[in-house]
Amino acid sequence: MEITSFSDIVGDEDVFWAQHFDRRPLHRRKAISNPDDFLSIQDLDEVLRHERLRSAQLLMVRDGEVYPPHAYTERIRLAEWEFDSYVDPEGVYRLFNAGASMVWAGIQNLHPKAHVLSRLLAQELNTRCDVMAFVTPGSWQGLGIHDDPSDTYVIQLSGIKRWRIWATPVSRNLGHYRLSSDMDEPQMDVSMEPGDILYVPYGTPHAMIAEEDTSLHITATAPPILLDASGD
Repeated sequence: MEITSFSDIVGDEDVFWAQHFDRRPLHRRKAISNPDDFLSIQDLDEVLRHERLRSAQLLMVRDGEVYPPHAYTERIRLAEWEFDSYVDPEGVYRLFNAGASMVWAGIQNLHPKAHVLSRLLAQELNTRCDVMAFVTPGSWQGLGIHDDPSDTYVIQLSGIKRWRIWATPVSRNLGHYRLSSDMDEPQMDVSMEPGDILYVPYGTPHAMIAEEDTSLHITATAPPILLDASGD
């Protein structure tokens, strides 16, 4: 899988800017080939076992609740110094096997292809872009219905994940909010398969759940530009 241009992500750029950007979601079926070449669960397992990760780099979430760092971290000793909040792989596996999702923050700092994607989007959108990876065990849900303060560009890499997406509201918040489950029917209900791409404007309510097998997707986040740089 090679992503070398913005059109590899959004398809027809004129259509994207006119009909979807900051307006409504876009789902592209089988937009890229060989998605597992980009990043695999095995790649992340190698990082987990061989890198010294801090709790801010890897969150564990189940059914909308974030586990406290002490549930999956340990204290390490270097010479006469001790350091807290280093991720314990066995603690991560224990929570994952109990239904928790792994949320990898700043994956562009750990994986070269994610770094290239981050730079491509940052240059195209003229804003900072971070890349996160989500690994969810089959039939489990990490986050409940929520909205995000950034535009998100999602690439499904392995497994299948069902996304329910509600209409983008006219008035949106910039915070990350949990929303009530007592909502109208979603505007979009899709099962993201490997190679699918999804764009979700900031402030758009959505919820995801993995289907039978473990799901891996990456999400590139781009904060909205709310000020007119020209000063008008």
